[in-house]
Amino acid sequence: VRGFGWLWCQRSELQTRLGNPVEAEAGSGGTPPYGRVLTFQGGVMLLNPLNAEVYVLFDQGDWRRFSW
Repeated sequence: VRGFGWLWCQRSELQTRLGNPVEAEAGSGGTPPYGRVLTFQGGVMLLNPLNAEVYVLFDQGDWRRFSW
């Protein structure tokens, strides 16, 4: 939903490193556009809707930024 699923499905390295989601995505609340967060077995994905970027934080301590 909202970019996470598309990015996760398109990037096999994310599927391998992150594993499966462990809970439903959550929003930041407040005023739209809403930021989103989704927790996985091996890390977290954060959606910044203001600049159409997703930050992926891996449990191993590294991270990556994706734009769409």
